[in-house]
Amino acid sequence: MAEQTQVNFMWKYAATGLGSFLLGLLVMFADNALTDTIDHGQYSREKAGLYARLDSIDEELSEVKESDKELRATLSELNKAIVDLRIEIARWADASKNE
Repeated sequence: MAEQTQVNFMWKYAATGLGSFLLGLLVMFADNALTDTIDHGQYSREKAGLYARLDSIDEELSEVKESDKELRATLSELNKAIVDLRIEIARWADASKNE
């Protein structure tokens, strides 16, 4: 009977050890899963931040392009005005020579 009690005690001890080992594995995997989830959340926030910056840069680029179009139009108008002034100066010069 003493041997049977000793065997039962050994099985209980082995089962407790195995249970503790399995519980440790479960905690380890859960910790890794949570860490990956937290890291993934941080990655998602960083990714969203980068997309927000990219959208901001794209918006600024659109504004610069629009401003560039306006500047080119203004420059074109100034060039036309300069040509018109040169023509007018040439006419005045011709008129003064003829007088």
